[in-house]
Amino acid sequence: AAEAQRAVKPEPVRIAKAAAAIDAPGKLTARSTMQETWEHWIADIEATKFWSPTNVTLNKRRINPHCAPWKCWTKPIADIPADDLAVPLLALRNSAPHTAKKIKDLVAAISPHAAVAKIIGPSPIADVKEQYQHNFKQPRKQHFDALTEWKPLAELVEAIKGANGDASVRHAMLLQAATVQRTGEVIGARWSEFSLDAKVPTWTIPRSRMKLKDREGDQVLHVAPAVVAWLKTLPRHR
Repeated sequence: AAEAQRAVKPEPVRIAKAAAAIDAPGKLTARSTMQETWEHWIADIEATKFWSPTNVTLNKRRINPHCAPWKCWTKPIADIPADDLAVPLLALRNSAPHTAKKIKDLVAAISPHAAVAKIIGPSPIADVKEQYQHNFKQPRKQHFDALTEWKPLAELVEAIKGANGDASVRHAMLLQAATVQRTGEVIGARWSEFSLDAKVPTWTIPRSRMKLKDREGDQVLHVAPAVVAWLKTLPRHR
């Protein structure tokens, strides 16, 4: 999302490059479709290495299956009113709100690209955002109290052990319950970070993987004997 926001407000260098691309082969014209504008924009993103190759591939896979069925996808982008964008986005939000937000952010980046190429006037995405926010309220976040007593914690651990799904997911949830670490730190854990045979077993989380990267030193956690014994039973995938 952050990269999409950066793309909505291009830096002067990128504006100049986008403007220069108008005279390049495959240039945008007043009759360029929304699909052609997307392909032109994503090619510019790739050429300037504004996104990583992984992020480019991810967003191609994200936008193509969702936007290709839209009637406005093959229309000249200069002729597309806000309603033609809002209707499919609102429909998508009913079934997949997270995906709908990603698609909206990408569409919000395409329109300024077309404006730089001077094939459309003010972007209709402003009206789309207004309709998008007006018709659907953001889901209210639900916060849960911390477990500060042994009984509910034990019940949670037993529920995790008996949960359906992949074993690796259960293992990650159990490690999180045992160490009280963030989801990202647990998912990114590597066996090389654990010293299970040391006199005082530890898990060393590199500062580069932590949310607060501006602090000094890695985080070193002492691992309880019961957790050490359990970890040693897990398969090691490198």
